[in-house]
This record gives sequence, structure tokens and C-alpha cells, in this order.
Amino acid sequence: MGGVELEGIPMQQVTAVSIQNDGKLLLAGLFEFVHGKRQPNLARLCPNGALDADFDGRIMDSLPSICNVVMQSNGSVVVDGQMSYANSTSPVHTVQNIARFTSDGALDENFLPALPGPSYNTKLLTFSNGSFLVELYQTSGTAVPYFAKLTTQGAIDTSFSTPSTLYNR
Repeated sequence: MGGVELEGIPMQQVTAVSIQNDGKLLLAGLFEFVHGKRQPNLARLCPNGALDADFDGRIMDSLPSICNVVMQSNGSVVVDGQMSYANSTSPVHTVQNIARFTSDGALDENFLPALPGPSYNTKLLTFSNGSFLVELYQTSGTAVPYFAKLTTQGAIDTSFSTPSTLYNR
């Protein structure tokens, strides 16, 4: 029977999926190998389910918690969640819960999100101009949700105003 073969971590799982316009699938989650090739926590599959050898993005944390994987109009791939390290080649680069990879999987080292910390991301949406809306939870003290709009390079868009407090009635 066909399927995607994930290996390497006792509880392999895919936690985020995105479909590209060309039918390729982006997978992110907890795995080390895909179809026998080392591809830690981030992979792209061809429409037939084969591993796309032209994509080599990697999330190097041992147990990341990936929430979202989204495509940008230029073909870049943005991944968010709880993670600290990413690369496509050596050396490993430190990221703060959000990373952008080029269409071939190279880590975009010019994408420098300015997210306040300590926090973790739970939602990520892209605007047509390439900017982002990120839902964050501060992890110091009580977990409080808030939103930040990031520019295409990851800086906080200070022209975007959100409520200072969100609550249920």
C-alpha cells in the first residue's frame, strides 16, 4: 500500500500541511526521515508522493511544535510554531519561532522576525503583499494572546493596531 514513510522519532507526525499551486505538498511536524532520506521536520512532496529532491529545508530542533506552514506568492515557505534552529546547510541558524525558506529550501537569512519574547506562535496568515499576521502567546506569566503584523522582512508593522486585551464574555 502506498503512503508517505516517516521515520526517526518515536512519535512521527505531520502537524502542518500546505498545498502549492503546482500540486506539491509541504509537510512540517515531528519526523527525521521521509522515504529514507534525512529531512528533519520539514519536507516537500511531489504530486505523486515522492520526496522533492529540489527542496532541502530543515528544522533542526529535536522536538519542534510546528503550527503552520504557508506559501508566499514568490514561492517562499514560512513555518512557525515553537522552534529555535533551522538550516538548509551548515551551520545551524537560530530562529525565533518563525523561519522563511526560499523555494528550494534554503533558509532566508534576511528574514529577521522581531517578535517579542518569550512567546510562541499559534496562527500565521499571509497578506497578498507578502506581510504576515501572527497570533502570539506570551509565555512569561499568564499566557495572553495578541496579534502582530509583520512586514515582508519580519519587522513589526507599527501602523497596525490591535486590541490590547482580548477576552470572552
